[in-house]
Order: sequence, then C-alpha cells, then structure tokens
Amino acid sequence: MKFLLVIQPTELFFMPLGIPYINGAMRHAGFDVDAINLQFVDGNPDDILKEHIVDNQIDAVLCGGLT
Repeated sequence: MKFLLVIQPTELFFMPLGIPYINGAMRHAGFDVDAINLQFVDGNPDDILKEHIVDNQIDAVLCGGLT
C-alpha cells in the first residue's frame, strides 16, 4: 500500500512539523510513503494533487490540519 502525505496550501507560509515527523516514522516502520508540499506549486493545487495520486498509484492520502 502506498501512502501520500500532503502539506495543504495556506495563505501564510508555515511548515507543519507533524507531517515530516509522520513521514519519517512511517518510513522507519517500512511503509511506502511519498509526500507533496502544495504550498509551493504553480497552478491549481487540486489538479496537481490529482495528477500526483494517479501518476504515483497512491492508495491512501493523509493530511494534517490546524485548529
């Protein structure tokens, strides 16, 4: 199973540290993990995400959030 961790686009720049920590822990545990930072993309983030999912045959998409 291939996982994709997504850093969502925001109006202000910040680096959510939870996503990199989860990425490292999952890789260490042997999971097949990819990541994409949608804060720094040219174009529509939704289209870029869809293309990345299809091109890399992603099975599950994981994202974080702030409250």
